[in-house]
Amino acid sequence: MLIIRIAGLMRSGSNLLTWMLRNNFDSVGTATMLMGWKHGPIFREQEVLSLDDFVDPRYRDNIRAFVRDHPERWQSLTSSEFYQAAVHQQADASYAVALAVRSPTAWYSSCLRVGEERPGFLNHGTTPAEAARVWNDSHRSWLENLGPRGTVVNTEVLRNTPEPILERLATELNITRRTELRVPDGYIRPRSQEELYELLGMGAESQYSGRQFTRPSEAGSQLIDDFAGLLDANLVGRLGLDESDKTV
Repeated sequence: MLIIRIAGLMRSGSNLLTWMLRNNFDSVGTATMLMGWKHGPIFREQEVLSLDDFVDPRYRDNIRAFVRDHPERWQSLTSSEFYQAAVHQQADASYAVALAVRSPTAWYSSCLRVGEERPGFLNHGTTPAEAARVWNDSHRSWLENLGPRGTVVNTEVLRNTPEPILERLATELNITRRTELRVPDGYIRPRSQEELYELLGMGAESQYSGRQFTRPSEAGSQLIDDFAGLLDANLVGRLGLDESDKTV
C-alpha cells in the first residue's frame, strides 16, 4: 500500500482530492491526519511523528484524552495495516504527497464566506494581509517538502475534467487506476475522509449535496484585489496556477 499524504489549505478542495484518490486507484491509502494534519506542515525530516502531530492543533487535548481513556481502541488503530504502513513510510520518507490547490482568489472568496457563516472555523484570519500570509507561507513550505514522489493538483480542474488529472496522477505517483471513473455525487463531508475516525470506527456520511465552490464574484472586489496584490507571484507560477488568478 502506498500512503499518499494529502496537503492543502482549508477550502482548497483537499477533501475532493482525497475522495478521488481513494475511489479511482488501487493499493492507495490517503493520509489526512496520521502523517501530519493535512492543513499543517509536511514533516519530511521527522522519522517518527508524535500524537500531537496527528490532528488540528486546536484538538490536541481531545486526542490525548481519548488515548488515555480508550487505550484498547487506540491499540486497535495502531495495529492496523494502514497505521503500520504510515509509520514505516514516514520513517524512510517513501510516502507520496498530493497537494491540493485552486485559484487563490476563489480560495480567498470561500474563506470570506465561511468566516462570515462560521466564525472561528478557519485556522487563520480572513483580512487580505492575514490570508495572503497564510497562503504564501503554507505553499512555500509544502513545495519545499513535496519530495520526489509529490504532485500538485488543481482541484477545480479535477472537479470539472477529472480524466487528465487522474492519468497524470497515475504516472507521477506510479499508482494503478481502476477501470471505471468514479466521481462524488455532491460536496464532500470532511470527516468521512479522515482515516483517524475511520480506524476508530467513527464513520460519517460520505458527502453533502448541492454545495459548490464559492466564486470571487461573490465576495467584495476590493478585498479580493488587496489579497491578490499580496500574493507571491513566483509561488503562483510554481503551483501551475495562471497568473491571471491573482486578479480574477
